[in-house]
Amino acid sequence: MRVQEPRVTRAENDELDARQQAIVGDMNEVVRDLNLFRTMLNVPDAMTGLMGWGNYIQSAKNSLQGREKEIAILRVSFLTRCAYEWTHHVRIGLGAGLTEEEIEALKDKRPVHEWAERDAALIAASDELVRDHFISSPTWDRVAAHYPLKTCMDIVFTVAHYAQVAKIANSFGIQVDANARYDEDVVDLE
Repeated sequence: MRVQEPRVTRAENDELDARQQAIVGDMNEVVRDLNLFRTMLNVPDAMTGLMGWGNYIQSAKNSLQGREKEIAILRVSFLTRCAYEWTHHVRIGLGAGLTEEEIEALKDKRPVHEWAERDAALIAASDELVRDHFISSPTWDRVAAHYPLKTCMDIVFTVAHYAQVAKIANSFGIQVDANARYDEDVVDLE
């Protein structure tokens, strides 16, 4: 999170036009009131596009699943200081099998956590994608030693999606949802 107040306000039910109402009506009851989606509703075409791509990332069609997907998402969220996504994915990550120690280690917290090589390769790829927008050949080879080609591609798709969401959430000032666990380690206020 980079700013303390929203720069773009949420679209509330009493303000929605017919298209926005249809989008909300098609959404899962659990997510329809989240700050990210309510903010994105201000631009329905963008909201529809984001949801379409996000639906692939969250579906079983994405071969990066469970604990490993949450490692990538949490690492991106930390590196981009996206408190919004971090708060949601800590809970999801714990449910997917990550430990509190592993989550702290994804924030570069000490004591040093000894990652399995497969996890370390995934973290290295996530780091390079966020920092350099590219996975170097040595890191690609390292990831490819543990994952089939489709999963290597899905790693890039997942990291890129969450980096995009971080840019949106941070720049629009999307605040952490009321039911989410706020973590000051992931805040970089201007």
